Amino acid sequence: TRSVSAFLRNRSSDLEISTRIRFSDKAKVEYNGVKQQISLTTVDVEFFDIFPYYEIEEGSVDAFKGHKQVFVSRRFARTMCPDGSSPVGKTLRMSDEEYTVCGVLADSDHSMMMPTDVVCNAMDDPIRQKSAMAKYMTFGNYLILFRVSEGTDREELASLDRKSGSAGMPRPI
Repeated sequence: TRSVSAFLRNRSSDLEISTRIRFSDKAKVEYNGVKQQISLTTVDVEFFDIFPYYEIEEGSVDAFKGHKQVFVSRRFARTMCPDGSSPVGKTLRMSDEEYTVCGVLADSDHSMMMPTDVVCNAMDDPIRQKSAMAKYMTFGNYLILFRVSEGTDREELASLDRKSGSAGMPRPI
């Protein structure tokens, strides 16, 4: 399935990159035999290109591109591994699916994102996969952020949305 960025770039060459974000869903996870409710933020891989200041302390965005890979916050890493070991490579379970921790994000008090425990790739969104409303959960359930080329005519860009409506939108991911 192609990314939202690829789809939107095909609609306008002025769009350099975009990402979907869904902030702080509540999810139940299990790890090391412990069950806990956590905050879950879902993003596209391109999120880290738009916001390069999110510090990845361990792991990489390349690993995040893999199937069912998640980042955990440093705060949640300490909860998962109270002995100070790395959570990278460990498994956690959400919505009856297993996810592998591919990295740790530095805790940050000065970001646009609310504090979150787990960041999941939108391609493997556990909330969407298990929702009775899954077939209706497409772009409308996410905040979509864009980075456009310098000098972009914003009126022309806004007209792209009015022209396309929902026609030609990619199938739910």
